[in-house]
Amino acid sequence: MENIILSPGQRAKRTGQWAKIMTKWLISYTNEGKKWQLVSFEGVDGGESTGIVDFIAIRKNHDANDSKYAKHTLKCGDCFELILFQVKGGTACMPTSDDNLRLSIVGKYYHAKRIILSDWQKGKMLTLYCLISNSGQLSWKEITPQEAFS
Repeated sequence: MENIILSPGQRAKRTGQWAKIMTKWLISYTNEGKKWQLVSFEGVDGGESTGIVDFIAIRKNHDANDSKYAKHTLKCGDCFELILFQVKGGTACMPTSDDNLRLSIVGKYYHAKRIILSDWQKGKMLTLYCLISNSGQLSWKEITPQEAFS
């Protein structure tokens, strides 16, 4: 078998693709009850796309009491729950404070249930973090898959 040598850019792209694959697998594996559907945003040739969100998980919201419009014309299942994802793999740096702010703004804009950072290192378990606000400071808190997709 021939050993192929990849450039650093090619290795980073491959690691990023594997990080997304492993994150999607975890979501599928963790799915209980109402199923999360995934929407992925890849760039040309499956590489990085512009924008802060790498993909979203979406499912119908069947909680009739969850909507401020519940007393009006909307019915159970008319609204959606969204989780925004940023995915990191290999030696990719954690999001900067500016990245965290951008993610927070996008999350508020779309009324996201959660904003999750997925970190995958080859040979290790996938780690999930949830973006939280403590006294106005945005930071990442490690969470379990069950917490992420509840």
